[in-house]
Amino acid sequence: MARRPANSSVLKYLRLLAGMIGLADWDIAVEIKADMTSMWWATCEVPSGKSFAQIEVSPSLFKESAEEQRQVMVHELVHAHLFPLVWSWESAVKELGPRARKVANEVWNERSERACDDLARVIAPTLPLPPWKTG
Repeated sequence: MARRPANSSVLKYLRLLAGMIGLADWDIAVEIKADMTSMWWATCEVPSGKSFAQIEVSPSLFKESAEEQRQVMVHELVHAHLFPLVWSWESAVKELGPRARKVANEVWNERSERACDDLARVIAPTLPLPPWKTG
């Protein structure tokens, strides 16, 4: 079984990646959550109008390959770049009726996840692997 890195190691790695993809001036926080209830290995939240990203990571991510871990971390940081679009989206759909808002949000969530995956797939291979996997 893969040993989980310390929170401080994950945070240092995320800050390194963030600096390399244009988020050097952002504050990054990370929490490794054993009780993550989402189906994702990680999530990212950015409070409206802030340059701060809260990233939550499931310990199960650390069982994956170094390349997969890097991909997931970059994916979450790409979300940080795209959060201004999320805020605009939320403003745009708040006046819709419940059914239209539900459909619109489902489409938005699917497409934004795909965009983050696609961008991370291009960006991640140019970035360093997690140090806890490389020695």
